Amino acid sequence: MVAAGEALNPEVLRTWQQATGLEIRDGYGQTETGQLTGAPLALATRPGSMGKALPGIGCWSKAAS
Repeated sequence: MVAAGEALNPEVLRTWQQATGLEIRDGYGQTETGQLTGAPLALATRPGSMGKALPGIGCWSKAAS
C-alpha cells in the first residue's frame, strides 16, 4: 500500500494496519512528475516520513535562512 500527497498521521496508519494487516508506505509525488520518494520494503517506515528519494531521483531540502 502506498499513499502519496502528504504523510498520513500515525492513528490512520495504525488503524489501517490493525484492520487489514497491511502497512501503508507514504511517498511523495505530483501528477506532473510521478513518484519522487518512497519507502522501499528494506527500509523501516516512520510515521510522518515520506521515505527517501527513489533511484534516479535527486531530492534535497533547502535549509531555512
